[in-house]
Amino acid sequence: MKMNLRRILLVAITALIAVSAAAPVYAVNPHEDPARAQPVYSGVTLFRYYSNAIDAVIAKNTEAVYAKLDKMPYANLPGNLTEVTDNFVFSIEDCVKLIVSIDRNMGDLRVLIGQSRLTEAMPLAVIITGDLTSAYGDVHRAQDAVTYTGATFGVLLEPGRSEIRLAYEGTMNKLSLVLKMLDLYRDLLANMFKGTASGSVATTQLTLKIEPDSAFVGDSVKVSGRLTTKGTPLAGRNINILFNSSRQAAARTDVGGLFTATLNVPYWYSPDIEVQALYYPEGADVGVYLAGLSPVVILNVLYYEATLSLTFDGAAYPGRESTMTAELTYSPSAAMLPRDLEIYLDNVLLDRFTASGSFTRAVAVPRDAKVGKHTVTVAAPADGRYAPILADAVLDVQKAQVKLNMSMPRLIFVPGGLNLNGSAASDLGPLQDALVKVAAGSNTLEFRTGVDGTFRERMKLRFEFGLVGTAGMDVNIYPREPWNQPFTVSTKVFVINSVMAGVFILLVAAVGVFLPLRLKIRSGYPARRRKIAQPAITGNIRPLPEYSDLVTVPASTDAGQSAIKVEPRVRIFSWYALILRLAQKFARVVLKPHQTHREFVNEIRKVLGPLADYLMDFTRMVERLLYSRSRATETDVARSEQLSRRLQDGLRDRQ
Repeated sequence: MKMNLRRILLVAITALIAVSAAAPVYAVNPHEDPARAQPVYSGVTLFRYYSNAIDAVIAKNTEAVYAKLDKMPYANLPGNLTEVTDNFVFSIEDCVKLIVSIDRNMGDLRVLIGQSRLTEAMPLAVIITGDLTSAYGDVHRAQDAVTYTGATFGVLLEPGRSEIRLAYEGTMNKLSLVLKMLDLYRDLLANMFKGTASGSVATTQLTLKIEPDSAFVGDSVKVSGRLTTKGTPLAGRNINILFNSSRQAAARTDVGGLFTATLNVPYWYSPDIEVQALYYPEGADVGVYLAGLSPVVILNVLYYEATLSLTFDGAAYPGRESTMTAELTYSPSAAMLPRDLEIYLDNVLLDRFTASGSFTRAVAVPRDAKVGKHTVTVAAPADGRYAPILADAVLDVQKAQVKLNMSMPRLIFVPGGLNLNGSAASDLGPLQDALVKVAAGSNTLEFRTGVDGTFRERMKLRFEFGLVGTAGMDVNIYPREPWNQPFTVSTKVFVINSVMAGVFILLVAAVGVFLPLRLKIRSGYPARRRKIAQPAITGNIRPLPEYSDLVTVPASTDAGQSAIKVEPRVRIFSWYALILRLAQKFARVVLKPHQTHREFVNEIRKVLGPLADYLMDFTRMVERLLYSRSRATETDVARSEQLSRRLQDGLRDRQ
């Protein structure tokens, strides 16, 4: 009994020690992969794409418009600008097609009117009028899109010389030039039909020359030409000088029909400008002469361009500086001029500085910058002969992953306490003064880390009803630094109520003491009983027949045959115990304390197959001898031996 009690206590203590072992945790909190995120778009870059597309519209170059708009990845824009940008793209693409058609039809119309073919000219004029109306609508829709985009980026709140403000105003100014171009077509169309009813309208011819035909932006060029009608000069007429179909200057013809004008090349930083001279009748000339338009003369525009390359060293973190390496390169003929540069993160102005050549700059990432890819734009406004500079780079903003070095318990006892010792750090250093929240079941504790990221705390565990169970344990860390990622780790712990566990161990010990005694009694081993004196019986009593529990079983020895008397009941039980051990080993099933022998046989019946019937017969024989007054006979001994041998042979053959 003492040995059983010791074994039970030893097993219980060993199990508690095994499950209470703690495992250190080096956990990393997962976060969104920034490599899958699209970069946030820059307002400066978007307005530059807008402006470049409008330049192609002014040049009446349909293919260039499509090419420039195809390079604009406007799918990465914020959701509220996607539809607006789509409207701008559709309007600009439709506008350039209409302007090209209007310009071609205006030339055909001038020829028809000059030949007095008014019947053919009128339908063409109607087509031109419809195209003009549609083109005006396209430009106005494009203006609305640019205005809405500017409001989204807060352009009007930016300083007047900021790059995003200049880019916005430059885009709107170029749309105004397109409107002026349409106004010119409208005025020409109206002027062509004045006085056509008389049929005596004379055509006019204009020539144009530019000296020099190549010039830097801001330099002066001389424009000259002559206005005639059927070889006769027209004196005292106003001539409009057009740059890219927009009025740029005016001149007046002399007695020989000659005109000259000196103009400054506008700061448009476009490789070429289409220059034309335009005359349309005014006053007494209306109905007498047709409007005249000179052939296009190309003015080659010179300016200095620079390329700016940008790179960032590694990932960037909110609230920390990231080093930008840049190189500003000019063409060989240009002097290395320091430029005023602005750095934008998405649409937020971060810095202004002056630099030239190769340089590095520390870019302070805002504390509230979101994790993901952002667009860094470095821009410089135009400066005389130096064209504006615009360069983009993708800045990958991340948060450092937090690593917790703490032993997470697998077992806790209630009531009691739990020691929480460890440290928290990231690749950027220890987490200083970080808020740590720990929850174990219904118990919670909050504390802060030290300057070196370490902590030593003890959580009180309140008493809870119940013997054993599991509970969730959560550790949440909220870093004070914006560049560190919040951390969360969860695990399951085994909870033991120490008070109830003590009671349970006592019950187990008590069962370990009394259960073996009970099993011996049920197995037929009589306990020692106190002898009770029997009362004397008098009178004539008929003697009862005597039955012997012994049978004679022959056994062979070296000396020959001799009779050995063995108790049949013991032999039957011995064979049954042997068969029971073999059946448990074969079926890999252990007879449980609460099972009867019949229940055990039924449980392993599928495994034993036909042998189960022999074992059930053997079991019934043993139960009859255990629980009835029947005595073992020689027949029972022989039957039990026969069953034992069949079962042994059957189990041996099936192994």
